[in-house]
Amino acid sequence: MMAEKKCFMGMMMDDADLFKNFPTPASLMDENGKRIATNLAAKRLFGRSRDEITEAKLEELYTKEDAETIKDAFEESKRTGHSACDATCLKGDGTTFPVISNFTSVRDEKGDIINVLVTATDITELKERERELKAETKYISDLFNATPDPINIVDADDIRIYCNPAMEELTGLSMEELIGKPANMVFVEEERKNSRRIIDGIIEGGHESGLLRTILAKDGRRIPVSAHIHARRDADGKVIGAIVNLRDITELKEREEELEAKNTEMERFIYTVSHDLRSPLITISGFAGMLKRDIEKNKREEIETDLMMILDAVGKMDRLLKDTLELSRIGRITNPPEDASFKDIVQEALKQMAGDIGSNEKDIEITAKDSIRGRIVYVDKERIVEVLTNLISNSIRYMGDQPEPKIDIGYLSDENVFFVRDNGIGIPPDQHEKVFGLFYKMDKDSEGEGTGLAIVKRIVEVHGGQIWIESEGKNREGSTFCFTLLEKNQNPDGYGTKHTTHFVL
Repeated sequence: MMAEKKCFMGMMMDDADLFKNFPTPASLMDENGKRIATNLAAKRLFGRSRDEITEAKLEELYTKEDAETIKDAFEESKRTGHSACDATCLKGDGTTFPVISNFTSVRDEKGDIINVLVTATDITELKERERELKAETKYISDLFNATPDPINIVDADDIRIYCNPAMEELTGLSMEELIGKPANMVFVEEERKNSRRIIDGIIEGGHESGLLRTILAKDGRRIPVSAHIHARRDADGKVIGAIVNLRDITELKEREEELEAKNTEMERFIYTVSHDLRSPLITISGFAGMLKRDIEKNKREEIETDLMMILDAVGKMDRLLKDTLELSRIGRITNPPEDASFKDIVQEALKQMAGDIGSNEKDIEITAKDSIRGRIVYVDKERIVEVLTNLISNSIRYMGDQPEPKIDIGYLSDENVFFVRDNGIGIPPDQHEKVFGLFYKMDKDSEGEGTGLAIVKRIVEVHGGQIWIESEGKNREGSTFCFTLLEKNQNPDGYGTKHTTHFVL
């Protein structure tokens, strides 16, 4: 008959050996929290002898901050049968390491607590991985949030589950208004119905690029965007949604419209030039034929007339070519912009116009008001002088039968507007745009080739300004030409983007 096996702390000796050699660090505690046994794995983990661990106080095995946590977990295990907590342990050499401690109560047949088994799992590597994951997650989050382009993450039902701050900035909507809502709600109504089809296409093909869409911002603005959509997949490769990158292409669209306008302008320019240059060529061709016949018939007077008409046509063509060349050079060959007194510009223009003004049959009164003093503009001074001479010349040319012709130059402080106003024949509203066209003349019999105002418009636009006309087209009530220019040294890198002062001429 086998001898009865001895017991050790409620366990048979075979069980005690199993506890001693158990691979997980463990200790046995009595119901009062006193440690009564420790296994070899705990010895290796703590770097202390088993007796040292068994006899050590709680504060000698755990940091002060975690001692109370261990006590609470111990008491909870007695009530519920099991508990666990994170803690920081102290090795024999004073170094620390993180663990997960599990507490399991051991009860007899009556349900009374015999011992509490405490195991400790070293989670140093797990904590390190956790820190690395947090750092990586923060890096991705920072990158996501710092990206200037709006980025949206949507699920397979096209519901937005996350977006970056750039999306808030683009739409004017808050995160609360964006997240959890249909992704297509930010698009104009006519484009929303296609959103589901696009998501289905992503599930099939994986990505879509260069989709043109229009955002309807909270303030009502319509913002053109280019959308790039890539599928989101789970660990098994199944599509679970999409990442939608949006790019504001407002500036690109403006450049396209500007280029289109320039192309249209170029087509019109080429047509106009070819049409107007053809006229003197036809004249030359016609009178060349007549000259040949008159020479054959020895008609001396007709020969002189023919030659005069040919020379006039050549002269007209030469003027047309010069004006066309001048117009094409504006914007390509300019003097560096500088701060210039508008009063000095006016005085220079009047100085250059003195001959024309003095030789006119009528006594034209031109007044430069004191209000223009102190106004400084940032311009190519010679070009703006050219603008003024052209406009003043235009005012003189179209004075009509005005018995008391006047041109006033001044400044309206309440409107921030310079002006030069004449009291001539005026310009009908339906001619306001046309008069800026190349070779266009409101009066076909008037002097000049119809290029002056086209040149004026081009110079003003190169300076980043705009030009328009205010006139009812009534005789003796005159016309007002308005245009804008940059103020004092507000665009050191060039024209066309800074605040402007309004001029009326």
